[in-house]
Amino acid sequence: MIKVFEAFAGYGSQSMALRNAGIEYENIGISEVDKYAIVAYNAIHGVDRDIPDWSFERKKEWLESKNIGFDFKKGKSTLKKTEIDSLFLACVRTKNHGDISLVSPASLGDIDLFTYSFPCQDISLAGNGKGLAEGSDTRSGLLWECRKIISANKPRVLLMENVKNLVGKKFKEDFDKWCKELEDLGYENHWQVMNAKDYGIPQNRERVFMISILGGGDFEFPKKEPLELRLKDMLEDQVDEKYYLSKEMLKGLIINENPPKKDNIAIIGHSGSGGQKGYIHDPEGFIGALSATDYKQPKQIAVKQATKKGYTIAEEGDSINFEQPNSKTRRGRVGKGVAQTLTTSCNQGTLEDLRIRKLTPLECFRLMNVSDEDFYKIKQALMDVFYKGQNRCGSQLYKLAGNSIVTECMKRIWANLFKLYKYEKMQRVSVY
Repeated sequence: MIKVFEAFAGYGSQSMALRNAGIEYENIGISEVDKYAIVAYNAIHGVDRDIPDWSFERKKEWLESKNIGFDFKKGKSTLKKTEIDSLFLACVRTKNHGDISLVSPASLGDIDLFTYSFPCQDISLAGNGKGLAEGSDTRSGLLWECRKIISANKPRVLLMENVKNLVGKKFKEDFDKWCKELEDLGYENHWQVMNAKDYGIPQNRERVFMISILGGGDFEFPKKEPLELRLKDMLEDQVDEKYYLSKEMLKGLIINENPPKKDNIAIIGHSGSGGQKGYIHDPEGFIGALSATDYKQPKQIAVKQATKKGYTIAEEGDSINFEQPNSKTRRGRVGKGVAQTLTTSCNQGTLEDLRIRKLTPLECFRLMNVSDEDFYKIKQALMDVFYKGQNRCGSQLYKLAGNSIVTECMKRIWANLFKLYKYEKMQRVSVY
C-alpha cells in the first residue's frame, strides 16, 4: 500500500483523487494550518485513532505550537475556546503536523508519495506578486520548506501543483531553481499546464502539475479530450433567493444603453443569425440595468466586457464573472458554457431566467469534481464546529473550493502513473 504525505493539504483533494482512481493508499500524515481546512479534511479522510487524554490547556498549547489557526496576515491566533477540542481531535485523526516549516522529517518515516500544492497568493495573477524566492518570507516561499522532507525522506514520487503563473516569465527562474534542486536530489521532473475543461470538468482552470520520479522514469500526462459537460449540468435545480444579484450589484455589470422602448421591450439591434432582431426584456423592471434578448434563441444578456463592442452576450448556462465589475481592462467576464477559474471569494455567477445569480457552494465543489456526498460532509462539519450547527459557512466553503485542486485532473495523472509503475515499484524501498 502506498504511503502518502500531503503538504498544504486543504480538504484532501489529492487523497480524493487516489480514492477515485481506485488506488490503495495509506495517508501517513498531512501538513495544514487553516482550521477550516483541517476540519474539512477530517470530515472526509479522518481515521479513528486513540485520542490522548490531554487537558484543555495542553491541547490549546499543542495547536498553537503548530501554528494551527494562526492568521499570518494579522499575526495572531484565531482559535476560539469552543473550537479547541474539535480541532485537536481532527489533527489526531488526520495525523496533522501543522506548519510545514515546523515539521521534523524524522517524525514522518517512509514516504512513497509526497504531494505539495503550496500557497499561490504571492505568484497568482490575482495575488500580490511578492514571489516565491528562497528566503523571501512569503507564503508562496514555503515551497522551500518541502526540501528538507524530500531530501531526508526521499519519497519515490512527488506531485506539485500550482497556478499557471508559476511557469510564466516573472517566476520561471525561481521555478527552474526548484527543478534543479530536485534534480540534484536524484529526481527527474515532468511538468505540464493542464486545464480542467480539457479533462471533463467545465471550469476554465489552468494549473501547472509536476511529477518528479526518484531515479528517473517515464511519464506521460493524460491526453486532452472534448468537453461533454457544461456549466448548466453542474447547477442545482432550486436555489435560494439570496444568491441572486441585487439591482445595485448589477449596475457595473450589465450594459446600460437606454435604447428606445416599445411595449416594455427595447430593441438593441441585430443578434443571432439571419438578421433576426434581438429584444431586451424587462421582467423585473430593470430597464437599462438588465438587458436581454429573447426570441427563438436562448435568453441572453449583454455583459460589459473589455472587447471591441464593449460587451459580450451571455446565454443561460454561461458563467459571468463579477469580481471586478468596473474594470476597463480585465477580460474573461463571460465563460461560454464553462465556469471561469474559481477564486476563494467566488464572485462568479450564471444567467438563469433573465436573472444573474452567484454560484452556490455546492456548485463550486461540483466544479472541483467533489461529490455531493463529500460536500455535505464538509459543510456539516464546518457548521458543527464553527457555527453552532447553523448554515453560516458559505464564505469558508467558497474559500476551500477556490484554494483546492480539480480532482479529475489528478485522478488521471495517478491513473497514468500507476499504469507505468506497479505498487511495489512505486514504493521508495524498491528500485527499477
